[in-house]
Amino acid sequence: MNEITNLTPDVTYSAGVVKFENFEEYKLQTQKIADFVSSIVVTEDTIQASKKMIAATRKIVDGLNRRRIDMKKDILASYTNFEGQVKELQGIIDDADRIVREQVNELENQRRAEKKDEIKAVWDKRRVMYDIPIPDLFNHWFDERYLNNGVSMSKIESSMTDFLEDVQIDMTLIQPLDRAHEVFREYIKTCDLTLAMAAVKQLDREQEAAEKALHTVREGVSDLVATFVVHGEKDIKLAEMLLKENHIEYTRK
Repeated sequence: MNEITNLTPDVTYSAGVVKFENFEEYKLQTQKIADFVSSIVVTEDTIQASKKMIAATRKIVDGLNRRRIDMKKDILASYTNFEGQVKELQGIIDDADRIVREQVNELENQRRAEKKDEIKAVWDKRRVMYDIPIPDLFNHWFDERYLNNGVSMSKIESSMTDFLEDVQIDMTLIQPLDRAHEVFREYIKTCDLTLAMAAVKQLDREQEAAEKALHTVREGVSDLVATFVVHGEKDIKLAEMLLKENHIEYTRK
């Protein structure tokens, strides 16, 4: 098949040269007719003569235009055929290139999948050596860039060990904290102790802001005063009893 790559396309081309040898002379004559027709005083006699001169000149120009169109079709006919042939060749090679690319991508995806399985196998062996109660820890550490050809397994194993060691240390630091539960709950989202503690502080700020807002509402409510008119000694005593039982401050007038 190597002879195909050495095959030189045999394409010939002769430029479609069109010459209008006396164009400038004819242009000058046409311009003179146009100038003359534009300058004469229009009468019954001159209008007829002018029309004949214009018609005669237009007949020649229209003939040239029809010839131009025919020449263009003739010149473009072979080009259009050649264009179709080139596009057909492009389509063939593009289809072949697509098939090759799909095969290459399939092989690359297979290679990446096999490498990820290899990485996961190493991870599983190392993971059991650490007491880290965090689910799906592998995905916290794993980076798709590890699957690239340029990243060696030794470099990946080193990154893996560093990560597990860092998380193990973080577990030790979290345990004695007063709010270890809240910090750990945030930590398992990112495996970043700094971010986890910052998240807990942010929750504290949000809680504090909510309590202040609620306190403000309660103060507004406590300032409200309502007046109820109760008639009859019996009903008055019953109302006072209910107010006292519910620890509601009231003033009797």
